[in-house]
Amino acid sequence: MKSVSYDNLQYLPNSIAKEKFQRNINWMFSLTTDQLLYNYRKNAGMDTKGAKPFTVWESPDWFFRGHFTGHYLSGAAKSYVLLKNDNDEKSLNQAAELKQRIEKIVSGLKEFRKSLIKRPLTQDF
Repeated sequence: MKSVSYDNLQYLPNSIAKEKFQRNINWMFSLTTDQLLYNYRKNAGMDTKGAKPFTVWESPDWFFRGHFTGHYLSGAAKSYVLLKNDNDEKSLNQAAELKQRIEKIVSGLKEFRKSLIKRPLTQDF
């Protein structure tokens, strides 16, 4: 087996895999960046910007809260490359939207990190 770069991958048009990939992209777009940043902001005492928190593992009172954002970023980054590989207008627009979402989440995580630097070391979540 040999590893392959995402830069060299492309789904076959009209394939089941392409359909499922597109369904996943649509699902990713159904989540807001403010929802994905909710637990970070809440834990830091920051404005949650009116976002509705996720439930179950991402529930604000659950010990796994926040981990899904990392999964989302990883999936968004991989999907971004695959969409760019398609090189059609719809895919390129979706890639641009994913890139904006990634940048907004990373920016939100930086704000969260800056707020933690201002906290006393004895204070935790």
